[in-house]
Amino acid sequence: MLVYVDDIVLIGNISQAINQVVHNLSKSFAVQYLGALSYFLGIEIHHRPDSIILSKRKYILELLQCAILSESKLVPSPMKTKDNLAIGDNKAFEKLVQYRQIVGALPYVTLSRPNITFAVNKVCQFLHSPTKNQ
Repeated sequence: MLVYVDDIVLIGNISQAINQVVHNLSKSFAVQYLGALSYFLGIEIHHRPDSIILSKRKYILELLQCAILSESKLVPSPMKTKDNLAIGDNKAFEKLVQYRQIVGALPYVTLSRPNITFAVNKVCQFLHSPTKNQ
């Protein structure tokens, strides 16, 4: 059960148990079934026969557009794990506010894209003084 303000998401393998929870909640609250979950808190939910896929596609596309990177080519990994980044290792990045807005939004993307967590962690370490290398 996931509760956010006045929205509740119920997920489970046993439909009888879910129905019982809904029944018990309806005794105290007005309950409305809105159908299969497709979007919640900015997360797109795609149902497959044997799984559920969480996606932040729209959010990611908006970030890429904000960063003027929507036409960039795909790469298998956002950065090499052996890259050694250091404070002052290159010329200072000019657009600090834009950099901080975009990098500040990236941790939310890692919810559906754990493969970028290492790179997001690295760039977050340089929020106070980014250079062109970061």
